[in-house]
Amino acid sequence: METNKKISSSLGVIFTIISTIVSLIVGGFTIYFYLKKDNPKLEVTTYSEQLITQQHNIDNLKATYVYKDSLEVNNLWQSKYVIRNVGKKTIVGQGENSTLIDDGIRFSFPDSVKVLYCDITNNTIDAKNKNNSITFKQWRSNEYVEISALIESVECPQFKINDRDIIDADVNYKQISITDGGERLIKYLPKELAYILRYVWLIYQICFTFLTFSSFRKLMSRTMQTFLIKLSYAMFGENVIKYPDKVISTIYCLVIYAILFLPIIWLF
Repeated sequence: METNKKISSSLGVIFTIISTIVSLIVGGFTIYFYLKKDNPKLEVTTYSEQLITQQHNIDNLKATYVYKDSLEVNNLWQSKYVIRNVGKKTIVGQGENSTLIDDGIRFSFPDSVKVLYCDITNNTIDAKNKNNSITFKQWRSNEYVEISALIESVECPQFKINDRDIIDADVNYKQISITDGGERLIKYLPKELAYILRYVWLIYQICFTFLTFSSFRKLMSRTMQTFLIKLSYAMFGENVIKYPDKVISTIYCLVIYAILFLPIIWLF
């Protein structure tokens, strides 16, 4: 009896020590991420890069492309880029508290290409293009600038912004092809509204599942259950025999509800 008490006491001490260590580690990480400096973060997304002067390999056929009725062009690319503030920090573009080194954020293409047109075509920060430099007052989180361009280049042109123009900034690049169907619509909503929408929809899906799962399983027709059981036999053989029919029906119901949950992946 005395031995059992000692063992229990030792286990309690060990548990207390482990709990304390885990708490200190979790607390340390919490303080670290709370005090960590949130640097400005921009994301440059290439939405489309289309070669609009592509020549077709057909005998005795030649096409000529002319820009603005005077300039003959070859290998002309039409491109669209979106620069979005994906960080939590507002980028200040003017005044004493400016986050910029100069008056704007410069963007550029390789020297080997010929830029026929490049300008801001849409934005949410009242930005201006001043000598290939984006000027603005404030650039809040999730706000963006869209730039369209016509470029003559042998290869697909590379668009860059100068991250050195922003103090301690991180810039990421990604590309979305035309076949991707574009960005998720939820990214264009205000950040707070998108956050609420995600979890409201998640709660709705969970409640819907719990409230309807039992009824749905009961309402499945006997014919459907027989079909699913026969399908299971065909797929898995005699291994299915040891499972009751209700278990098999329940598994198929879970699969159906898992499919219904797929929109959650799109939201997040």
